[in-house]
Amino acid sequence: MISASPNQLHIYGPAGPSDVTVNLSKPPLSLAVSPDGLHAAIGHDSLISYVNLTAAVVEKTFPISVSAQTITLSATWIYVMPSYQGDSVSVEIPTGAVTPNRTVFYASGGKVNPAVNALYSSQDGLSPNKVSRFDISTGPITKQIYAPYHGDYPTCGPLFFSTDGSRIYTGCNAVFRASTDPALDMRYLTSFPGGLNARSITESALLKRVAAVTGPRYTGDTVTNDNIVYLYEYEHLNPAGQFTLTDLQGPGSRTIKVHAKWVFFDAASTALYVVVQADLSSGLLNDFSVQTISLAPAVACGASFNVSSAEAGADGEIGTAGISAASSCRYEAVSTSSWIQIISGGYGSGNGTLTYIVRANSQDQRTGTISLPGSTLTVTQAGVSPPGPLTRLPYNVAAATYNKAIDKIILISANPNELHIYDLSTRSEQTVQLVMAPLCLSVSPDGNFAAVGYDGWVSYVDLQSMSIVETVQVITDVNSVLLAGNGYIYLFPKRDWSDIYSLEISTSILTATGAIYQGRIPRLSSDGQSMYLGGSWFSKWSISSGVAKPVTGISPTVNSCGNLWLSEDGRRLFTACGRVYRTSTVPSEDMQPNGALSPNNSVRWVD
Repeated sequence: MISASPNQLHIYGPAGPSDVTVNLSKPPLSLAVSPDGLHAAIGHDSLISYVNLTAAVVEKTFPISVSAQTITLSATWIYVMPSYQGDSVSVEIPTGAVTPNRTVFYASGGKVNPAVNALYSSQDGLSPNKVSRFDISTGPITKQIYAPYHGDYPTCGPLFFSTDGSRIYTGCNAVFRASTDPALDMRYLTSFPGGLNARSITESALLKRVAAVTGPRYTGDTVTNDNIVYLYEYEHLNPAGQFTLTDLQGPGSRTIKVHAKWVFFDAASTALYVVVQADLSSGLLNDFSVQTISLAPAVACGASFNVSSAEAGADGEIGTAGISAASSCRYEAVSTSSWIQIISGGYGSGNGTLTYIVRANSQDQRTGTISLPGSTLTVTQAGVSPPGPLTRLPYNVAAATYNKAIDKIILISANPNELHIYDLSTRSEQTVQLVMAPLCLSVSPDGNFAAVGYDGWVSYVDLQSMSIVETVQVITDVNSVLLAGNGYIYLFPKRDWSDIYSLEISTSILTATGAIYQGRIPRLSSDGQSMYLGGSWFSKWSISSGVAKPVTGISPTVNSCGNLWLSEDGRRLFTACGRVYRTSTVPSEDMQPNGALSPNNSVRWVD
């Protein structure tokens, strides 16, 4: 850590605690640590201090011509980046040689990624903001390379890297790849669920967990949840828990809220260290502190459910229960019954809400429990009753489709993340666990397979064996999907200003095709040779050769008002605004008006 007044670098040992200080000649403005953790570079106005962290001494100083507001370093070079637009400076550590670079365009800070030997920066203040890469392969900064997206995903600094260097976490939710392969570098990976304006992000490769704290994006922003550490699993960033930070006890037993500034996993991944600052209203002069969150197994510490019992219907349902706990009390809820599963809120500290699902009951009344160390919630579920015209689903449906070939409804749900095959004759269902919250669903014409789209992945599901054949990582969010039965899955991002993607199932080869303002909601033609795309825009695409290609000679003025549907024989197209059109392989007859369901009224679904 660095401080001004006194001007010092602090080598702080939280476990002790201990604090070794190094005096600095000028007020520090920025800090970076070398990849091996043995040295630090501190930026000042027109000066860089290079500190040996083992000996705790300033080893070298480098005069420079700019104010070092942001600084980063590799094993042998120090880089000073402009805060917006201007000159960068590259300093060779062994020789002290300074190389200026005047080609930096809108770079907000920057950080070296040792795994790919490159420096990455965001472009805060430029609209749209994107990630850019700076070539340091020869030592100094030489050129700037921009990410291919143009406002597709929310991006801003600061930037953080995964422990293996393959991921770039941004301060505004989006996550990108870092790679030596230009075809993969700075390509979209995924986003944090629910949105995350991150001030600091840390990762444990051992635990396969990512922790983050939030903060304001701009001066004057109001943030109400910056006293919480959010925990995610690594692979797909599914939420894994959250910890409420402990308030400070001020003079006169006054409670003072703290704001998280930085978060770190310790070396053994047994604890989280959080650097916090007291609320400015506290009036404290020394208002920073370090909080330690132990990740050891939870023990009884007073956490309790706000109710002791709950009831559920035979069809099953989602339930919630409040948890009361001190911010210093870590808890982990456990279900002792296989038919009760915890969805969220079961791990963390401080007051929270547990969400759980009770599965459908096909037998007599039963009782199960969810337990915290020292507290129990008893759930009683009603026994099965004779079937009626209405069957409740014990989950929230994200998308649904009916397939006539198998006479079943296929549904997907988020939290729990599952695919369901619902049998209408027996009112029973089979379930496949999905890797993360699904966004969209498509079933092959023969009803044997399904494609499930996520934010950055797509799963190919065998509906006969009820198993995921494979989950493929793609370079886009998958907001709509089409499984055409021709060996390809077609993927559609949410934004109209983007490509669409053809994924060959057998090889996992992904082909991007420019499709700006071409529609994003797909429907397969009855002959399986083409697809119509609707939404705010409209187009027709040939898929007869696998990779999607726009059909030329057709310039429809149709606006589907959102969703669209084809008749069973494929000869009509219905739109969400009630208008109906002919479809044809003859261009002059395709997309011609053919009546209306309910003119100018919103239509939710057509079959």
